[in-house]
Amino acid sequence: MRRLTYLLTLSLLPALLAACTGTTEDAVTIRLAVLSGTGSAAMISAVDVGQPDPQLSASVPGAVDLEALPGGTGLALLYGDHLEVRTPNLAAPTNWPNPSDLAFKPCYVKLEASVARDRLAALSDCGNGALQQVVVWRSDGSVSMSASLPAPTPSTPLQTQLAVQGDVVWAVHPAVGGGSELIRVLRNIDGSSSLSTPITLPTINDLAFYKGAVYVATETGVQTLSDTGTLTALPAAAQLGSAASSLYTNDRLLGSWRSTSSAPLLIWNGTTTGVPAYFSDLRDLTYAPDGTLYALSDTTLSQYDSAYGLAGSGWRGANLASFNNPRAVTWLIPLNGPATEAQP
Repeated sequence: MRRLTYLLTLSLLPALLAACTGTTEDAVTIRLAVLSGTGSAAMISAVDVGQPDPQLSASVPGAVDLEALPGGTGLALLYGDHLEVRTPNLAAPTNWPNPSDLAFKPCYVKLEASVARDRLAALSDCGNGALQQVVVWRSDGSVSMSASLPAPTPSTPLQTQLAVQGDVVWAVHPAVGGGSELIRVLRNIDGSSSLSTPITLPTINDLAFYKGAVYVATETGVQTLSDTGTLTALPAAAQLGSAASSLYTNDRLLGSWRSTSSAPLLIWNGTTTGVPAYFSDLRDLTYAPDGTLYALSDTTLSQYDSAYGLAGSGWRGANLASFNNPRAVTWLIPLNGPATEAQP
């Protein structure tokens, strides 16, 4: 589940509003950061829209996930034991602190950003049946809160899904006997955290914030979910599919995809739904603030234009780059222009 903000620094906004897809002399370059490979073979690469090779790249052994900071002016890179932040040029890595709580053990497996990107939430799973834990960082690098999730711990760590907004994390994991459990983690005034009583639900495959509400992907389609556990189906006019595996959001768009052979990626703006392409293995998706979206399949990073697509004028699809075992993608704004040389 990948999520994006519309916020940019004031100095970038005028140029960005003039941009369409690609770049011009007065337009802001959109850079895509892609994490590929695993373990010692993990790499991050930068693809600048409208620019030829070479691409920036760096070896990042042990990296497991990535997200962008507010305005796309920094890259957050999650490793098994820490969170690292780099510039949009993939340089100058600095580590953010882990929680000071001695009971917290960093064995990170996934990273999620709030829609505003003012919060980053990571899931920790150390295996052997240990309770999963979550930590939330503010965009200035400080820890907002951490907590241990209640049992049962799923056999596969990524069966736990997270969504974060402000100092609240919504988590769902498999329930004993089938279905899912919803747990809400809230920050207390003193910096400690509290857990809501788990609520049993039908199986939830993914969840995300969209326009202030929580949306969930279920075997019966995309629905909204209240903090009391009430599921509400969307109107049929939303056309987000009869079943969903993954959700992708920013402040304007909600994407839905079903993990099956040649399934449509459905993009909804709250009024109109469109299909930019079909995928058999969609790894991740990110929305840039100029209306373009970037889908990462098992081999290829592709670009689509939501403004044209949802207006019925074609999605202007283009393949940008190919990768070996790509895992995650996010957008950045390189403040010094397009990439010109590779990182070590």
